[in-house]
Amino acid sequence: MYLIHTIPIFFIIFTAFLQSKERIEIMGSSTIYPFSTIVAEEYAALTHHKTPLVEAVGSGSGIRLLCQKDRLHSPDIANASRRMKPSELAMCHEQGVKSILEIMIGYDGIVIAQSKSNAPFGITKEHLALALLAKVPKNNQIISNPYYYWSDIDKALPKRKIIIYGPPTSSGTREMIEEIVLHPFCIQKSIDVSQCAIRNDNSYIPSGENDNIVVQKLHNDFHALGIFGFNFLIENEDKIQGIPLNGIEANAQTIAQERYPIVRKLYFYLNMDRFDETTGLKKFAKLFVSEYILSQDGLLSDMGLVPLLDKELKTMQERLQTQQVLRREDLQ
Repeated sequence: MYLIHTIPIFFIIFTAFLQSKERIEIMGSSTIYPFSTIVAEEYAALTHHKTPLVEAVGSGSGIRLLCQKDRLHSPDIANASRRMKPSELAMCHEQGVKSILEIMIGYDGIVIAQSKSNAPFGITKEHLALALLAKVPKNNQIISNPYYYWSDIDKALPKRKIIIYGPPTSSGTREMIEEIVLHPFCIQKSIDVSQCAIRNDNSYIPSGENDNIVVQKLHNDFHALGIFGFNFLIENEDKIQGIPLNGIEANAQTIAQERYPIVRKLYFYLNMDRFDETTGLKKFAKLFVSEYILSQDGLLSDMGLVPLLDKELKTMQERLQTQQVLRREDLQ
């Protein structure tokens, strides 16, 4: 008899939990992690609500978690350092998550960096592709990568071991490197897409979703280069320096003008079904797209986020205001 009375009470409590969550949860890109953390702290200070939980799990993982059926363990927002794929949106719809809002928060450059104690040098996108690929063209053949020193690729480059600390497969940064650097090179050199993959020897070392670890590696390793977002370069200018790519240095101006060779857009994706379920979610989103946070003089521009144009920011604010649902055709 006691059990019969307990079951309805349990479901009442469980249903109430689903209807109201007291803490906003954000998961995804390690590049956007520091930006979201700052906004989360500002939100808590301004509203006196709980500070949103922000976790760096990678862009792809963040989107998958946003759209999983298990609502108890899925975030309200997924950060992504590249745009959602049509296949990912289809997966979200299949899981019943259909009211997704896409917000672009700014621009970023993917930088190649080294210890500040090293002598400056520069490389090209082709040099980078030849250093990263598992298979490369040589003597009219496609062979396993034989390059272990930068001078093996180009005699004009220093005789330094090729050691590159970079993002793992879950990272949007890695996907953008493949899309912007590797795939165009493979197409140009008639390398089959199936062979256009990053090498898995000790020349390329996946370093998880914590870019601060990469910065530490560069500070202590003369040979090493690192790949990460522009903001980590800005935050660690006392320890590391960027390497020009195609003769162009990464800075706010070259990234905003898209002259730097590896520029990408940064996003967050919000499950709008949670507006009535998670305390303060809409208020947090409004803060994130405010002039205070995202304008040319906004809080995040001081942290290395290359800001949106005024017109772009207004579009994002209107998108949130009208709760414009992301459609498959928007991603084409």
